[in-house]
Amino acid sequence: MSDKPFTTYEEQIRKLKDDKKLFISDDASAIHMLKKASYFALVNGYKELFKDKATDNYRPGVCFDDLVCLYHFDEQLRSLLMQYILIIERQLKSLISYYFCEKYGDEQNEYLDTSHYQYSNSNPTVGIEVVSLVTILKDTLQSTKYRYINHNRDMHGNVPLWVLINALSFGKVSRFFNLCLPSVQQRVCNEYPNIKITEMSNMLSVLTKFRNVCAHNERLYSYRTIDALSMMEIHKALHLPMTKGKSSYRKGMKDLFAVIIAFKCLLTEEDFQSFFIQLCSLVDSFRFQSNVVNKNTVLSEMGFPSNWKDIQKVSNAKVASSTKS
Repeated sequence: MSDKPFTTYEEQIRKLKDDKKLFISDDASAIHMLKKASYFALVNGYKELFKDKATDNYRPGVCFDDLVCLYHFDEQLRSLLMQYILIIERQLKSLISYYFCEKYGDEQNEYLDTSHYQYSNSNPTVGIEVVSLVTILKDTLQSTKYRYINHNRDMHGNVPLWVLINALSFGKVSRFFNLCLPSVQQRVCNEYPNIKITEMSNMLSVLTKFRNVCAHNERLYSYRTIDALSMMEIHKALHLPMTKGKSSYRKGMKDLFAVIIAFKCLLTEEDFQSFFIQLCSLVDSFRFQSNVVNKNTVLSEMGFPSNWKDIQKVSNAKVASSTKS
């Protein structure tokens, strides 16, 4: 028998009120919210900030509406980030396919040629990754799911990379960039102010993970990636705190603020300002129903430093390292 058996909405409400000491003013409204979001997504997903770790109960004064408030804030945050990640994704697909084809031509056999990537017999791991990527490209080329691929294949006998790349996920595009030869990578990086290849690679890895969180409606505000950004000039310009051994920064590396830094690097100034205005509006309008947890606690969980709004003042000359590789 499962140690977490099925419970009705009414039983879930009673458990929260009687066992977990969570104040619920309107049972019907709470049940409506549980139907909309589910107990797992809402309560399990957003309870940690509000609980007393010693008793595993909610802290005195916490109400059900506090969880709902944080849930809706996170929902709007996901929507906002996804909007601008898609802008970055679109531009990268355009630039990568353009500079790859500029170097090798527009025939599909060119992007299916392993010699056009960082394929090396001396590094079996990279060789395996290249073969895996080319296999993915072949499978996508032969897929019948995409009308634009079908049209180019059937009518022209060739699917250029700038057509095929539209069917690739952000993760696959990130992998494509990582396996391109440095000459192609550098051409892409030249489109952004002072961005090194390694910095671009790390930003794409971090953005891929956060994009997946947004796309799958998972909890975003406290998410941390395994991957990390490079230590860049923008971290220094913002005077972010460093780890004890000064080997990294404590904020803006694997957290949500790392995404904001990547946006600053990869969005146009106009797009970043548009994003930032919406972000500030969202944060400024965010209010809990009770005063048990405040907004600054949430911002800290997001990895935001106290001076996070200063990022809009950082010039493009200081977003990344001054020397490219």
